[in-house]
Amino acid sequence: MRVCILKTCDVHFKEYRRDAKARAGASGNGGAKAAAVRAQKAEQALRAAQALEEVERKRFAKAAPEIARHLAAVMPKQNVKPDGRLAKLLVKGAVDWRSKKFAGALKVGKKPEDILRYLAFMAIVRDLGDYYAHQRFPKFAKQFGVDVSKIVDRVVPKEKSGAPAAAETEADDEGDEE
Repeated sequence: MRVCILKTCDVHFKEYRRDAKARAGASGNGGAKAAAVRAQKAEQALRAAQALEEVERKRFAKAAPEIARHLAAVMPKQNVKPDGRLAKLLVKGAVDWRSKKFAGALKVGKKPEDILRYLAFMAIVRDLGDYYAHQRFPKFAKQFGVDVSKIVDRVVPKEKSGAPAAAETEADDEGDEE
């Protein structure tokens, strides 16, 4: 004896489909409508918050020149000692994501010239992580008396022959195609 098991069959599952449709209409549509209303309210609240944020951003941008004038007026009164607020601000600003790992290589120091050297050092090492540093940095470092190529050869010696490395790379690439 054959039995129809297709729930999409109107002959054998007409009541089941009708009841399922009624259940979906009773709870699903109401839930879907409520969810749509909540999403719409959330979207409106987000747009209102973004509009307020944009208004504040524009207000600040218009006031920025006046803020800069006030800051310029108080700068002559600021402490310029090596342990002062301005020196700390400069040192903090000199360290960014590119130079952070080199920050401990040179101590800040207590004299103004020590701070100047530190700031220059941080500006220089910022370029060590550049994609083209291996091409550009040796010439730059030479003006300070640093032979970058000797350091690179000492730290990471060249391989005896470059051909096997290239062959290994090609072999690795071919294996990836499978």
